[in-house]
Amino acid sequence: MKRGNMNESEKQPEPFLIELLIRSYSWFVQELNTTLETSGDDRLTRAQIITLFYLEDGKDHVQTLGTRMGLSRQAVSLTVRELEKEGILTMVTDPAKKSAKLITMTKQGRIAVQRAFKVLNQLEAKIARKHGKKNLADVKRFLQANLG
Repeated sequence: MKRGNMNESEKQPEPFLIELLIRSYSWFVQELNTTLETSGDDRLTRAQIITLFYLEDGKDHVQTLGTRMGLSRQAVSLTVRELEKEGILTMVTDPAKKSAKLITMTKQGRIAVQRAFKVLNQLEAKIARKHGKKNLADVKRFLQANLG
């Protein structure tokens, strides 16, 4: 939201926490994709990254994944189909419910996720070098806390 739409009395002296989180997330996505591309891997959209973090490999149906993510079944289904086309995910028949499909990672998908995790570890190390290990640990501890 643009602060320019607010009256002077409504303006925050500092950015909102959510604004800082979004900026930080955007930085991570950009750095991740730049590094993946440099290594010859495909870029991931924000929706794909979020889906892969929420996915419980081999345990999720599109509906359950959508519920956990707070998104519609249609939105999750679209992202899962994109990841299927890229060979990262596949849909398999649920042995417990033959009419349902479980989302599973392919071998290629597991390798891609391992590479992405390696890049994320490198990015965290970069942050720790620039801002200090303790500051990184403090931010992570704060964000793991129940804010509600």
